[in-house]
Order: sequence, then structure tokens, then C-alpha cells
Amino acid sequence: MWRIDNQCPQCGADTCLEETQRLFTCPFCRVKLFITVDDYFRYFLTPSAPGMEEAIFVPYWRLKGMSFSYDGAIVHTGLVDVSHKATNLEFLPSSLGLRSQTLRLRFVSPEIRGSFMESTCSPGDILSTTEKAPDAETPQPSEKTFIGESVSMIFSPIFVKDNTAYDGILREKMTALPEAVSEELIGSRGNAEATMAFLPSLCPDCGWDMDGDPESVVLTCRNCRSAWGASRKGFEKVPCSFLPLEDDGLLYLPFWRMETDIKGIQLDSYADAVRFFNWPKAINREWEELPFYWLTPAFKINPELYLRVSQRMTFQQIISFMKNGLPEGSLYPVTLPSKESFETLRMILACGAASKKDMALIFPSIRFTLRHAGLVYWPFHASGTELIRSDRHLSIQANALKWGKYI
Repeated sequence: MWRIDNQCPQCGADTCLEETQRLFTCPFCRVKLFITVDDYFRYFLTPSAPGMEEAIFVPYWRLKGMSFSYDGAIVHTGLVDVSHKATNLEFLPSSLGLRSQTLRLRFVSPEIRGSFMESTCSPGDILSTTEKAPDAETPQPSEKTFIGESVSMIFSPIFVKDNTAYDGILREKMTALPEAVSEELIGSRGNAEATMAFLPSLCPDCGWDMDGDPESVVLTCRNCRSAWGASRKGFEKVPCSFLPLEDDGLLYLPFWRMETDIKGIQLDSYADAVRFFNWPKAINREWEELPFYWLTPAFKINPELYLRVSQRMTFQQIISFMKNGLPEGSLYPVTLPSKESFETLRMILACGAASKKDMALIFPSIRFTLRHAGLVYWPFHASGTELIRSDRHLSIQANALKWGKYI
């Protein structure tokens, strides 16, 4: 896990953040701020010599999260944790290796002196080069999805002098450069971009302090029973509801309830879903009018378990009374944004389709449009090492939640 050096925006004290930390509490002035960004976080490694203003910072993509791929027959899952250079300079190492784990990082900001190069490839390009079929007989995936929210860029320093490139960390010679390349690097003067913002974690409705874990992407207000997601412009209210259950010792796990429009197949009602997935249910007439929605975990877990839990929760949709707001019990933090859960729906569809052959034919033409997304908190009982939802015949290992925080 990375460590990022940072100064408190309130008191200026030197602090240290975890890689996945989004809710920051200053240990000195006790201010609590939510860290948000427009697209992805940008960090840099501090050069050791000579001076910051002479450094040329070259970009590396850092990808960490869950990956899903569909080859026309089955959905493959995996975990991704890789860094790769985001430029076509051949003399640079392809990866940062252990530098991001052993050296402290800092946030990129406009006041940082030095030259920051622009990337020449996207995270998707990196995934396509790191995830290859193991042999010629293995089908190449026709669709890939990467989620996990840990897409970031790390800038590593180099210096150019007398047509020679030097490592900005080790102070060692890297390679001799053609004069044209040397002049291009020295002339590539770009400024650092300001994409990060610190938001006070006060409820926009009532002004109360909002709660959340350091990794939370949604904060909750216990005073007015509301939930809030963040953007660079500020907090936006997230619709939330829960299943009331009178019991002690409950842990409420968050799920994204998503209603979608789907092009390519008919999946408008719950009855349509029962027919398409061939679920072992006798279709009631009322189900023809009951809107179909997806239920996916709003927290990070092993990707294979993520698919299984999504199918089980979506399969047994609760028609009973749901109450708006937040429950009184313990809430598990929301660590997976709705837009990333939405990106997995095609994989969940392919994984659960009754006819794999038909699915392979229609899969390329299927398109999803998100109509509405909100949080639903479901109560789980702790039983030994498991969290159990008896009415849904669903259990989740407590350790799966623990290790999911490291994805």
C-alpha cells in the first residue's frame, strides 16, 4: 500500500495518507475533509538531485482493481495491480517496480516546479498489453471491463544533460540520447494540472458532520439520515433506502439498485428477467408490470464473488416494503461508485444468461443506458466467520470484506 505525503489544507501540518484514502482527518487541527478529483489522481516521486525546476517528470499509469473479460462462452475474472509507462520513450523502464511502495509520493499541484510530460496512451491500452490469452488455442476476449477506482498516474523524474538521460531518483546514467530526442525532452515544458479538491465533510442539508471510512466514496449523515457522493463541484445527494428488520447486531451492506434501458434484448420487467435467465420461478401476472432492476455490491470484493452476489441479489428481488433513508444499525462503507458497478452489468448479463450460445451472438449489440441508481442497505447477521442473509440463501465470508479493502 502506498503512502502519500500531504499538507493539511487547514493548518499546513505535514500528514501522510493511504493510497485508497478519500476521507482525510488531520491529526493536529482535527478538520475532516473529503478528497475528490475530476478524473484520476496524479502523484509524483520527488527527485533527489539536482533541482526540482530542472526535472522532467515522465508519466506512468497505475492500475489496481477488478477485471472482467468475456470470450463468447464464459466470463473470466481477475485482479489487476500494475504500473506501466504512459509514453513511447523506449529508454524508460516499462514499470516503476517497487518505487511506488518504497518511496513516498506527493500530490501533483500547479505550484510544483518542473516539466510534466503528457501521456500518449490510455489505461485501456495498458490493459490490452498486460492481459493476453495464454496460448493460441485460448479464445481472445471480445469484451473487457476494469473497475476498482484505483486508476492513477505517477510521474517519475529524469534529468537530461549533454544528450544523456539520468535517473532522477538514483542519480545514475540511464542512456545516451540522440540530439533530436534530447532537445525534444528539454523542450517539453508542461505545467502540472490541478484536478484535486478538498471538500468539508459537512452535510449540505443540515450542516452535521458526515461519517465514512477513509476509503468511502459515499458519506452518510446520521442526523438527517441522508447519503452524499462527491464530485469536484461539491456533494450530490444519493437516493438511499433499506429493508427494515427488528433485530440486534445487524450489519447493513450497501448495494447499488440500478434501473436501466437495454438495447438488444427485452428486459423491461421482472417477468422478462425470469424468462431470459430461465430462473426456477413460476411467473406471476403482476411481474409483467414489475420493473426489473439490478442489485450489485457497492463495496469491493473478489471479482468472482462480486458476480455471484450480484446474480443472487438480482435474482431474488424483494417486492416487500422498503423504507427511505438510512437504517439505525451499523453501515458498511460504500467503496465502489455506481458508475463503476454499472460498467459490470454486461458481464453479469453474460454470466447469468440461460443460453450461452445465443448470448455470444447478441452480446456485441447489447447496450445499457443507466436510468436511475440509488443505494439499498440490506441487513446481514453475523454467524461465526460469515455474514448471512437467510431469506436470500446468501452468505458472504467476513474475510472477503476485509481483503476487498485492498483491491
